[in-house]
Formats: sequence, structure tokens, C-alpha cells
Amino acid sequence: MIAAGALVTYLTARYGTIHLRAGGGCAHTWRGPDSEVLPLPFGLRLEAAAPIDSVASATLVADTGSGQAAAAVALNKAARVGGYTFIPRYADADRGGLWLYVAHDAYGEPLVYLAFVILLLSMLVLAPRAGRRRNTMPAPARAAALFSGGMCLAVLFFRSLVLGNYPGASVPDTLLTVALTAFVVAFFSGRTIGLVSLASGLAALCAALSSGGAGHSIPLLLDHPLLGLHVSLAMISYALFAVLAVCGVVALVAPRRVLSPRFVASQRRLLYYGTVALAAAIATGSLWASQSWGRYWSWDPKETCALITLAVYLLPVHRRSLRVFRRPASMQLFLVLAFMAVLFTWFGVNYFLGGRHAYI
Repeated sequence: MIAAGALVTYLTARYGTIHLRAGGGCAHTWRGPDSEVLPLPFGLRLEAAAPIDSVASATLVADTGSGQAAAAVALNKAARVGGYTFIPRYADADRGGLWLYVAHDAYGEPLVYLAFVILLLSMLVLAPRAGRRRNTMPAPARAAALFSGGMCLAVLFFRSLVLGNYPGASVPDTLLTVALTAFVVAFFSGRTIGLVSLASGLAALCAALSSGGAGHSIPLLLDHPLLGLHVSLAMISYALFAVLAVCGVVALVAPRRVLSPRFVASQRRLLYYGTVALAAAIATGSLWASQSWGRYWSWDPKETCALITLAVYLLPVHRRSLRVFRRPASMQLFLVLAFMAVLFTWFGVNYFLGGRHAYI
């Protein structure tokens, strides 16, 4: 369904620009690709107090013939009128008018979002459940996980108060989220996975503190309600994949002492939760992109690599079809090698490919 929705978008969606002047008359056309003049099914005018800039909010009023509909538009806040999305791009030199980006995708985008909802709900319903068992994590290690996780949570909380938004626009901030996730896994896991999670969380916490502490403020372009949810889901998935990779190394080094049915079952649960979190991160990022830039997918290097990473980690989830993942040794080796995709998506894209996500 996602692929079908993307194909429908490719075949039917139209993108372009429209120019409106404050206090001017209604515009009934907009310009598509190659300056093609396209009709609007309604009249559109701009209401704003001069001077206008691309950051200040303005109001679009649509005259549909049977009435008028008003919608606010601002940076990171698209206006949706009659199936059309309008996003401010830049103001006129005299600040008396505004150029807006126009997107019209009446069929493909709803189909893609419906597919995302079905995918995430089905993954949550089919997610393996943890049975009741005694926690074998040593008490001092559980105390360390609880204290360190509380410290990460406190830093993130106070950072959010200072910034007025979730602190997720820098590597140190994201490392704190990774560390917090690892400590939570350590607190609720058994001995082997719990100790691995505790070590992974401490490593992430040290990396965050040594790379600038709490990071930097949120750029205005990223000041959006979905920022915290999108970044948190991505970092939760990365943390779970990191724990799985370290567990894989431990299992390959000492398979007889580590590999047990309980250990393998715990790994599969973490793998499943990680793929669900990454799929949800891609879905929320897609929704954010649609609201801020008019397109739910733009083939940005980081979002493309995140999609590739999701496809990589979905392979062992289908172990009933792919028999190679039924063998414990093959599974552990795969989890170690697959983490290279996470590292490249998280860090490599920033240094080699750039793009809209290069700030993180």
C-alpha cells in the first residue's frame, strides 16, 4: 500500500508556487512545473498586517463560492484548503506580498498514511510479549541503571524547559535519549542483556557528556510539535539496535555461556520493538515533512538511509520465511553487521552526504 500510494503521488500530485499580495484581490491560478498556469477551484487572497516576512504568520482566505474559509500559515505550519497545501517561502522585497509553495496530492498522500497506520497497528498487535519471569539482573547494576536513567531524564527535562521544545537537534541530545533507552532496557532485562544494556547506556552517556553536554538550541525551522516524538522514536530504535549488536558480539565470543532460549527470545523482542520504533519514526517524520515542506517524502539522504536500515532489520523478523535467521550464530553475526547501517544513517550521512538532516 505504501508503494502504491507513492506511485499514485508520482502520477497525480502537482507542485508549484503562488504569489499573493496583502490586501489584494483573489488569485484563481497558480504556477506548476515549467511555469504551467493551473486553475484553483477557489479564489485565494492574503490577509496580513504589513510588513510581511516568511516567518511571521499570515491568514489565507479561500472563497469557495458557497462561503469563505480562513487558514493560518507560517513557517513550519502549512495551510490546507480544499485539498491544497500552502507553505510560505519568502516575502516580496517591499514586504507587501508573499510567495507560497503549493502542493496538491489528493490521492497518494492519504493512501500512504493509511498504509502507515495499518503497518504500525499490525506490528504492535503481532509484537512478541514478554512472559513472567524472575529478573536476574544484579541489584547494584539495576540501581546504577535506575540512577543513570534518572540523570538522563532530568537533563533532557531541564533542556526542554530551557529550549521550550524537545532537545533533539544535536548529537549530544540524541545520545542522551539513546542512553536513557539503554538504561530502561537494562533495568527490566535479565542478567546478560541487562549488563550489555547498562554498558551501552553508560557509553552513550559518556559520549554525550564529552561531546558538548546538552547540545544547542532548536533552529526555528525545526520548532515543531512532532520534533520530540520523531527524534525520540528514531533514537529508541537506534539504542535497541546498539544493544542487539553488543549482545551479538558477546554471543559470538562466548556462545555456550550466553546463547540460551531465554536470551534468544529476549533478543527477538528487542529486535521487533526496534523495528516498530524505526517505522514509527519514519511515519512521524513523513507527517512532519508534509506539514512543513508540502511533501511527505523527498529522498533526503538521511531519510532514505533510515528506510534502508528499516528494510535491513526487517529481514530477521521474517525468520519463518528466511531460514538462515533460525540459526543462532547467523542471527548474531547479522545483528553485528546490520548495526553498520545504523551508524552510517546516524553519523555517516552527516559527514558524507549532508542534506536536510545534517544538523543531527
